[in-house]
Amino acid sequence: MSTSPLDRDDDVEQLIRQLVTHTLKNRRGRVPVAFGFRVIYAPADSALESPPAGDIIETEPEVMTIDDKVVVVAELPGVSAENIRMALSGQTLQIIADQEHRHYRSEASLPRLHLIPIQTSFKHGILEIMFEMMPDDEHPREALTD
Repeated sequence: MSTSPLDRDDDVEQLIRQLVTHTLKNRRGRVPVAFGFRVIYAPADSALESPPAGDIIETEPEVMTIDDKVVVVAELPGVSAENIRMALSGQTLQIIADQEHRHYRSEASLPRLHLIPIQTSFKHGILEIMFEMMPDDEHPREALTD
């Protein structure tokens, strides 16, 4: 890959095209529900680094089933709600929180059910996500991002 910023944009675009093409050719009868990318560039004078592996705090969220709801509770002390990101992929909920020198990574395995996120709260370092269980013939799973 080239070192020119404009060439890097072309390289990123080419990689995305290859990924989309490969995915569509090899879907094996499956149909993608959503496809999306976000490319973020840091200012030229800043260093955009991921935290060193030793600085990442991996927590294990608690997953509970209460009546027709699934509740996930994760402890994220010392971060603000706006610094928390979540993604639902298959039966796995990923939680990432980054603030100053705190870097949390969590994954929760959810029950093999159709789950629809209905409520999220964050108070005193405790994140709580509530999902509603849906019968198989109702709404498809939606992605959760925050």
